[in-house]
Amino acid sequence: MADPPAGTHILDEPVQLAYVGPLPVDAEPELDEQSETLEGILGSVPNSLLTMQRKPAIVEGFDTLTRAIMAECGEVDPGLNRLAAPWQTTPPAIAAVRPTRWSPRRSTG
Repeated sequence: MADPPAGTHILDEPVQLAYVGPLPVDAEPELDEQSETLEGILGSVPNSLLTMQRKPAIVEGFDTLTRAIMAECGEVDPGLNRLAAPWQTTPPAIAAVRPTRWSPRRSTG
């Protein structure tokens, strides 16, 4: 396959990506219940959730999804479920035993 002509490849130009930072936990008071639920299940409120607060319906859907995945009535062991959860990078139990230098990207402004 031939290379595209110069100037037509996506890597020829710098790509500017938008950054949408997380809102404070208390930015949307009507989402307090969902924040508390997720903090209880995950051990903290993920930055992704704090960013989703801009569209409360997304947070409510994420809360429903989390409750369905983490329900105790499933066939998967709850410990394994927590390890496999896509939004959980380091389960709180492991983080307490093995401190890590990793931290989520914080908003700078």
